[in-house]
Amino acid sequence: MRLLSLLLGVFVGSTLQSFGFVSHSPEGITASMIASCIEKYGKEHEEALPHAWGDFGKPLTDQIEERMRFSAPTKRYAFISPPISLTAPHDGELVAMNRSPIEDTTLSFSIFDLFIHGLRGPGRYLICRYPDGRCSYSWATEDYVQKAFATAVAHLPEPDNEPERTWVIEARRSIYLWRGICAGVALLLVLWWRHARRTASMAEHACYIARRIRERFWSAAAIGCRF
Repeated sequence: MRLLSLLLGVFVGSTLQSFGFVSHSPEGITASMIASCIEKYGKEHEEALPHAWGDFGKPLTDQIEERMRFSAPTKRYAFISPPISLTAPHDGELVAMNRSPIEDTTLSFSIFDLFIHGLRGPGRYLICRYPDGRCSYSWATEDYVQKAFATAVAHLPEPDNEPERTWVIEARRSIYLWRGICAGVALLLVLWWRHARRTASMAEHACYIARRIRERFWSAAAIGCRF
């Protein structure tokens, strides 16, 4: 039952990943919160944009940092001023983003108490504003970010020196564990297949010897009957 659940988990996990299933990671939740704060700031300041965390005021900044302390937004996200226009597959104006390229979890679910995790990256969360004042966030690869800033002739934010996210470390460990389990299962299947072939070959050889012995016996019996 445990092996069945393992194989089922690997199959379903691969299927969901192929369909682009993405869970909300702590980093994604943080990017969503920052987008909401920027959108609210614009409504309260005649569509103006914040240029630094201090523009939100200390009470709100402290509240953001406290609620999202696991991702340290004030240290890991920077505001882009002036904003830069993005090209497909993204759109809108880039107003904030991760200071450094990161890896983030893409899949996290449970089947029979077995957990599957996925990672994507390197990349960054982009927080964009649209002409109607709405703000949203999306994930972009690091290659896209580098090209976007090169096209806009703009400088990337100073990278942060924060440690890697704990959920990313746990996801990577989970991936290594799953790879080890799958490799072990594959090795057992290969060994079983070789054993089955060897057993079948030995059985065929035994049948051949028995048939030869029987043929010789009947041949000898037939010769004896002639005399």
